[in-house]
Parts: sequence; structure tokens; C-alpha cells
Amino acid sequence: MTLKYFYYASQLKRNDLVESRMLKSFLKYLKGFHPRVRCTRKISRLLAQGNLPAAEEIASRTRHKYSANPTVIILYAKVQSALQNHDAVSESLSGISNLSAAPEHLLFEASLLLQQAGGNELAKRFLQHLDEARHFSAASKALAMQALDDRDYDEAVELFTRSVAHGEDASWGAVIRAVEECALAAAEASRKWLVDFDYRGGAPKFYFKLLSIFDSKCGDFESSRRNIQKATAQSLAASGRKLPLVENGPPLPPKFLIIGAMKCGTTTLHQLIASHPKFVAPIEKEIQFFQFSSLQRDWYLDHFPRLDQSGGYFTGDASPGYYAFDIVQRIAEMIPDVKLLFIQRDPADRAISHLRHNNRIGFSSVDVRATIRDIDELERMICDDPERAEDALLEKIRSRTNCNMFLILGLYELLLRRWRKRFGADQLMVLQLEELNEAPTAVMREVFEFLEVEPVPIEMVRENSGEYVQTDETTMRVKARLREFYQRVEERTT
Repeated sequence: MTLKYFYYASQLKRNDLVESRMLKSFLKYLKGFHPRVRCTRKISRLLAQGNLPAAEEIASRTRHKYSANPTVIILYAKVQSALQNHDAVSESLSGISNLSAAPEHLLFEASLLLQQAGGNELAKRFLQHLDEARHFSAASKALAMQALDDRDYDEAVELFTRSVAHGEDASWGAVIRAVEECALAAAEASRKWLVDFDYRGGAPKFYFKLLSIFDSKCGDFESSRRNIQKATAQSLAASGRKLPLVENGPPLPPKFLIIGAMKCGTTTLHQLIASHPKFVAPIEKEIQFFQFSSLQRDWYLDHFPRLDQSGGYFTGDASPGYYAFDIVQRIAEMIPDVKLLFIQRDPADRAISHLRHNNRIGFSSVDVRATIRDIDELERMICDDPERAEDALLEKIRSRTNCNMFLILGLYELLLRRWRKRFGADQLMVLQLEELNEAPTAVMREVFEFLEVEPVPIEMVRENSGEYVQTDETTMRVKARLREFYQRVEERTT
């Protein structure tokens, strides 16, 4: 192979050689033999295998030899983060002097490592560099989430707008909240910027959706509906399916809502339902509508396709945070015959998975012990007055004060009380993730029968699953404390 590259390279003139694809391929081939590249690949492989001692040994040697290389520094920090050596993470990443020399995806990873280690200021500098110098959309989104946590809604809206314009999908619950809370002038400015933005290659569906949210904020409800309809049309066109659309007909109402629980396999469940040949997807899996009273009914329904309803097609909304909001009556009034699906798992595992997922995507930067923050206070609140516990939990979530969502969202039965009262067993189905994993065909047959659609064969594929190491001593102690809490609460409230 090497001789072939040399032969072809020798046939080219010098000027052609510099720009030739052959030379680039050849250099890439040779680069793989560089000792630094071989070391970084080995470190990544050992990290993936969970062999932290060996990864640390090689990472330390490589960092000593290539102390100025950003890739080496960031990989070393990843090893130290896995070892929970937060001081070493901050110390090593502060040594990156030339941010422009670091690959975008690694620099973004470095910002997340810094947030977990408590180096928020340096993390923000990394994200700002990516956002401003490289228009890295994931960095804009992470900065927007930080601004939202700080209640700087105007800044959050500007950053979310830039993120969407540069191709990032949105976390619509966060986006809508920011737009609701921001000043009207900030919404108008971001709306104008979005309209004027030169999006080459065609605006994606979430570009039109964001524009429609700004329209609604600014009181232009006609434009708001028109833009969400554009997003729906684009989503259907992108699917490539030939469907019996009815241009002026009513949207197909959702047959089901997946109301929860977060980090319990909702994406897997949705994907299995979506494999049904008669399922037609709305704009996206998570619409996140019902918790925002400022949004109108027609705006929501315009997310769904306009199909001939006699064709047996069905659609649905999978927004797994719904169960944690006081929205039962609104759903019952808007779509009274809807079927509700709720999937749950071991609540201690759910809490840890939720925290690590948030850390990984930049929504938070906290230690696993954050899952048990205020755990004794919450247990007293619930057990002292079990009858009012659900109302108290919903009020905590609504006000966002002293609200440990990692902990609260695992209180399944308390949060489902009013759902069970309003919707009977013919409309609310509760599933176990463990059962879905063990017997997917049988469980999905029950789901399809519950939805009153013809059962079809399914192929089990785990979606949206993170690979997390959960065997360190701190995590195991936290998990044991969580299980004690959930066990005691269940005993006192059932």
C-alpha cells in the first residue's frame, strides 16, 4: 500500500501534489503511524473498556511527551474525570493555550468535563470560543442552557436562536420557557435575526418551528400557524413516504401520548411504535406543549399531518416530562379519547442515568451526589402529609425552588395519582422497562392492542442509551441511599 502511494505521488507535478486528494490520503495514512496518534487511540480504547489504571498510565506518559497538544491534554482530562480527580481536570485543561488548535468536538467535551469539575468560567470560555469563532451549534445550545439556569432569558433566547440557525435541534421545553420569559424586545430582535439569516441549503423544520414560537410571542398568530405548518410539511417531505394528504383537511389528532418517565426507555418505546407501517410521525418526538398555557390548541395540532382519517393511520406525541406537570385537565379537554403510555424503571437507576445524561449533554455539571440533595427534607414533606404529597411535588416543580428533579421524577405513583383518577385503565397503560427488555414482542403486542391498532412484528433496538460506569464506590453508596428513600416513601404512601 505504501509503495503504491509513493508511485502515484511521484507521477504528479510538484504544484499538483500539494492539492491532490492522493497526497491528502497518503498523509492521513502516514499520520496513523505517528506515536502520538497511536497513543491517543489506545487511551480512547482503554477508556471505552473501563480500564482506567492502564488509561491513566499511558495518558500521563503521553501528556508529558506532548504537553502542548490539545488533543492529548483533553484525553488526559477525560481519564482524570473518569477517576473523579476534578482538580487534575481543571489544572490540565487550563494548559490549553491555543483554543483554535483543538478539534471542535474535543473542545466541547472539554467544556463539559470542566463543568463537572467545577471549572465553570473556563468551560464558558471554551464554549464562547466555539460559539463565536466557529459557530459550533452545540456550544450555543449549552450556553443557552446556562443562561436559562441563571434566569437571563434574553441571553438564552439569543443563544438558542443562533444554535437553531446553525443546525442544532432544540430542547423545546427549554426554548419555549425562555421565549415566554424573555422581554418582548428580545423576542422581536431574535425573530428579525432569524428571518434575515442566510440559511443556505434550506431551513430545517426546527427553524420554522422556532420562528413560529417567536410569532406567537409577538402576537402574530396567523404567521405562527403558517410557519408551524411549513415545518410539518417539510418533515413529511423529508420522510419520503407517499401518504394520502388532505391539503385543507384537519390534522390527524394524536392517538397516544407517552407522558413519561424520563430516562426510562421512552425513546425506545416510541421507536417501536413508530415501526408500525400505519404510524406517521409529527414534526418531532417531543413536542412539549401542554405545560405551556400561552400556546394555542391549533398550534399544537398543526404539528401533526393532515391525512385521510379513514386510512387507518395514527400519530402520537412522546414528551416524557408531561407526567410531572399539572396538565391532566388540559389534555382531557383537548384530546379526551387519547391513550396514555407511561414507562418506568428502578427509580434509583433512573435518577443516576438522568444526572449523567444531563452532564453529558451540557444541561448540568454536578456530581452524582446531587441526586440525593435535600433527600431528608423531601422525605419528611411527603411522609408527614401523604395525602397532599402530590400537590406539594407539583408546586415544587412549578415554582422551580429547592427542586431536586433527579429525585422527584422517580416518585412515579405519587405523580400518577391524578392521571389515574382522570383516566381509567382503558386510557392509561403503565409499562416496566425491565419487562420490555426481557420480552419485547409480548409487551409490544399488548401496547398495539391497547392503542387499538393491528400488532406487527418488531425488532428491539435500544435507543438513546448512555453507557455509564456505575460501579465506583460513591455511586454505589448514592444508589443504596436512593433505594432506601424510594422504599420508605412507597411504604408510607400506599
